[in-house]
Amino acid sequence: MSISQKSTKEVTHAVTEEVTETLEQWQAVPETAAALWTWASQKHYAVVLGQAGESHAITMLNARFDWLEVEKQAQAYRRYAGKRGVPETHTVRRLCRGLVLKHYYNWSYQTTAQEVCRQVLYRGFVGYNLNERTFSAVTLERFEVWMREHHPTLMFAVSLKQIDEDFPEEKTAPQIGDTFAMRSRAHEQSRTQLLRTLGLRIMTQLERLSPQMHQCIETTAPREALFGAANEQREWRQQKHDLTDLEERTARAAHHLLRAVREELASAPRTQDVVRLALERWLGYLDKVLGDEFVLTLNERGVCTQATLRTQHEKGAYAIGSAIDPEATFRLHGERCDLGYNIGLHATTRFIRAVDGKTGATPDSQLVAPALAKQLKQLGIVPPKLIYDRAAGSPKIFAEVDKASGGKTQLVARLIDHAKGNPYFGPQDCTLGEDGILTCPAGRTTSRAYRAKSGDGWHYRFLASDCQGCPLIAKCRRNQETPKGNRSFFISDYAYHQRKALAYLKTEAFQQDMRLRPAIERIIACLVRYHNARTAASYGVASADYQAHMSAMAFNLKTWVTLTRERRKLKRTCVADDTG
Repeated sequence: MSISQKSTKEVTHAVTEEVTETLEQWQAVPETAAALWTWASQKHYAVVLGQAGESHAITMLNARFDWLEVEKQAQAYRRYAGKRGVPETHTVRRLCRGLVLKHYYNWSYQTTAQEVCRQVLYRGFVGYNLNERTFSAVTLERFEVWMREHHPTLMFAVSLKQIDEDFPEEKTAPQIGDTFAMRSRAHEQSRTQLLRTLGLRIMTQLERLSPQMHQCIETTAPREALFGAANEQREWRQQKHDLTDLEERTARAAHHLLRAVREELASAPRTQDVVRLALERWLGYLDKVLGDEFVLTLNERGVCTQATLRTQHEKGAYAIGSAIDPEATFRLHGERCDLGYNIGLHATTRFIRAVDGKTGATPDSQLVAPALAKQLKQLGIVPPKLIYDRAAGSPKIFAEVDKASGGKTQLVARLIDHAKGNPYFGPQDCTLGEDGILTCPAGRTTSRAYRAKSGDGWHYRFLASDCQGCPLIAKCRRNQETPKGNRSFFISDYAYHQRKALAYLKTEAFQQDMRLRPAIERIIACLVRYHNARTAASYGVASADYQAHMSAMAFNLKTWVTLTRERRKLKRTCVADDTG
């Protein structure tokens, strides 16, 4: 029997006598019924919380954390009972606390609604009186969808600020960064399935927008070529050449649909109708899939006459893997390939400090600085050090971290020293002055510089006449390089950050920092195993980012409960030792 079930039975007798006595006094005043229920509920909850004990997680969360800032920000959310002006059936305060319970225990909406209704401990935590009807699963889900759209990081930031009040050392502690995959709930689709699903979505949106356009397209579109014949053989049963023919035939039909719908939209008045915007978004997805997966040959009228499959190296970046979840892309990490999202994480050895969710194909290096910028925006502080793996081992990332933190955060990561093992002089052996003049190891200078095509550095050139008679020419030019040619050095815009990072690699402090890295693996394991952070609960990058933030909030709250219990136990032990 749970604490809440036990307390429900035991508290009844304790409260009955006092409630009965009060009822006799107030029974002649019907207006006081609501106040009486509030009073009785408070008496009930006080006994239940007392029986649960001060070390119970719900008791601790109820006593320490408040969500006033969340309630203020979420006041725009309203669900009226009846007409406008009627008080809310379920206040924002109750719905916020309902979300805390849901994510703390990793419950579904249905389970959360049932537990709040049945268990007195949870009912009291959320804020319902004994006679009040609790929220339903649909009510809680609607509120979370609104929060995800308008305030996706608010609850995470509010809870972390209060944790910092109890553990202020976390503000200045070094942080560790890493990423992990959040898989999409949609399965990967074949090229034919992608094209057919997108074609179906386009036809559905077109019918909603204009039945006349839909009928016109329906009569001219090659429906059987696009959506398949009734007796078509399953893809997995077809031979490779037959499957290729099917994919290319479907691509030609899909391009015909894309071209026809766009021509119809171009001739129609342009509006900001929601249905039209959705239709244009699906047309964009179809255009991207055709461009990523096929090489299309068009005639002078723009009609596709041939569609050929692209090779693996010719495909576009951020390839769509499923038309059900078009924002999910493939995350390549070693030998693993997951369709979904790439979640960046910054944490101390105990608490998660920042989360940033991107589509799966986003490189790990592109999640380092944005997560730091999020942390600065949400909390107003940044760590003194950010320890990362080789994904951040690029001078450009060092410069981005320096810019995002305003020069307050030192990125610690292993860089590849390209000069190591190279017997010839390189850019690291040269010195660039503040006046823009480059000095080579032999002491010769040049100001002759050309901007690199990549836009992230300069090519400094020494003419053959500059190098004539140089005693170090053997260490500067390879054997195949003619001494009469020019000698160039590429000086990156991030040379300063690169040299600074390479110098730090040789210190004992770097070795100490890297010993902290295993802590992030433990935190990620907790998120994906116990906080539902491995599989996305909905579709889209925004939903994945919100889910990762709420999972991180639940992890932080559980860690706070554990550490607070240990702190209280230590205090009791110290007091006992002093009195003894």
